[in-house]
Amino acid sequence: TQAVVWAVERATDKQVNDLYQYVVETIQLIKADKLEKSSLSNRDQEFHLIIVKLSHNALAIRMMMNLTGQLRSMRKETAKIPERIQYSWNEHVKIAEMIKARNAEKAREYMEKHLDSVEQTLKAGIQEGEIECK
Repeated sequence: TQAVVWAVERATDKQVNDLYQYVVETIQLIKADKLEKSSLSNRDQEFHLIIVKLSHNALAIRMMMNLTGQLRSMRKETAKIPERIQYSWNEHVKIAEMIKARNAEKAREYMEKHLDSVEQTLKAGIQEGEIECK
């Protein structure tokens, strides 16, 4: 969540606008049913990587790059739950809007809510047998 604060503080207006456009484009592709689950998973991963890159913090970037493989399997599992996709991108747009508004406090708050929401979805999916725990 600190990376999103640094992104608010350090990213250029162009970088912020590019992130926002990426999120809007993804939502449009979802609504048009033009993305497969694997593409959605990759776009989700890219959203988080962009934010960490916008933080301009080399350590945060390295840590995220090291976690990417581990997080990939989690993203694929959550993509199996159709409503999770819409929830995630609705949450992503809120985060991107707060970065664009340069509101670090709200950006962090929305990122925390997003991460908590994903965690709760994973826990529920594992309990209900919708998601495999690897």
